[in-house]
Amino acid sequence: GGAGGFRAATGYAVTAGSPITVTVGDGGTATNDFAVYGTAGGDSVFGSITSLGGGKGGCYGSLTSNGGAGGSGGGAGCSDAGPSYVSGAVGAGTGGQGNAGGLAIDGAQYAGGGGGATGAGGAAVAGTRGGNGGLGTSSSISGVSVLYAEGGAGGGIVGGTTAGSGGDGGYSGSAYGRNAVANSGSGGGGQYATAATYAGNGGSGIVVIR
Repeated sequence: GGAGGFRAATGYAVTAGSPITVTVGDGGTATNDFAVYGTAGGDSVFGSITSLGGGKGGCYGSLTSNGGAGGSGGGAGCSDAGPSYVSGAVGAGTGGQGNAGGLAIDGAQYAGGGGGATGAGGAAVAGTRGGNGGLGTSSSISGVSVLYAEGGAGGGIVGGTTAGSGGDGGYSGSAYGRNAVANSGSGGGGQYATAATYAGNGGSGIVVIR
């Protein structure tokens, strides 16, 4: 899946006694069916600033292979209409928040990675692995350096990888995708196309005020 949108602002105007709406978006939820979409991530809001939730990842299915749009877009899956197994379309990212997902491989079961805050999702590599998650961004606004908004990696016979806050992709020896880190806004990892396994859930969002 794609990462949620990453946004930062300074000098936000506040008025004493006037409430400000704050919403922390949920991470996207995976399914245990490789042909059925999970959900997109929820939006995080601080007053007039909205960071969009991450786009859902594409599946292994002729009707569900496209990645979804979001803060960052989900990576593409493959059509199950052999023998070509054509990559779906990548999910689009949102300007100023994130980037697009990566392509799957035509003719193989390797999915693209989800987009991240500072980089597009990696394309799957033929005969090698699923696409790596798009690069996130490190911020010390909380007082310590934290990696936020990293794309989830695509599943495959060999799964793609991430830098740590996004979920790694499932692979033939362990088909489950990995969950993203909570409150990172990162995308979950894709599952390998094996029945009764799960992709990873996306990480919930976060709003930090200093």
